[in-house]
Amino acid sequence: MSTDLLDAMAQATTDALTRLTERLYSGQINLVQWSLGVAGELKDAHIANALIGAGSDSLNLPQLVRAGGTLADEYKHLFDFAQGIADGSVSEAQALSRVAQYGKATQQDYWREYAQAQEKLEAWAGLPVLTNSPGDGGTQCHGNCHCTLDSRDDGIHWVIQAGENCEDCLSLAAGGPYRPR
Repeated sequence: MSTDLLDAMAQATTDALTRLTERLYSGQINLVQWSLGVAGELKDAHIANALIGAGSDSLNLPQLVRAGGTLADEYKHLFDFAQGIADGSVSEAQALSRVAQYGKATQQDYWREYAQAQEKLEAWAGLPVLTNSPGDGGTQCHGNCHCTLDSRDDGIHWVIQAGENCEDCLSLAAGGPYRPR
């Protein structure tokens, strides 16, 4: 799959979250409406990415559990984010910057399910487990990761893309190949 589609999906999510945030700060919607709108956009984007990564039109229970775990983490951050907006410690510019990170981070579900779908159990049994997915927040670049995964005969490879790359991503790229967890 081309990363162009993933980037377009992330941009569409970012655009929707930006519109919601602009509407909040202009007084068109209240904080509860904003929170519910953002949560809904995140759910839709994470599930869509998981479906595409899995190469399926439905998710099985383990896939739903993985996506649900990601969403639970996102919702914890969203609650803290909303509290910052409510108490005035998050400016509009800060909020707009932060929602942009949420859009890109939705790609982590694609990469996690992509890796799971590629596993060749016997051939990859002795490989180290890939504990991160691009954009999952587990690297120093958090949701701003530009990396991708590539399935090859010898395992899953962490691939550095053009742009800034954090030390964690450089280490993951040098440490492969991997098998999915």
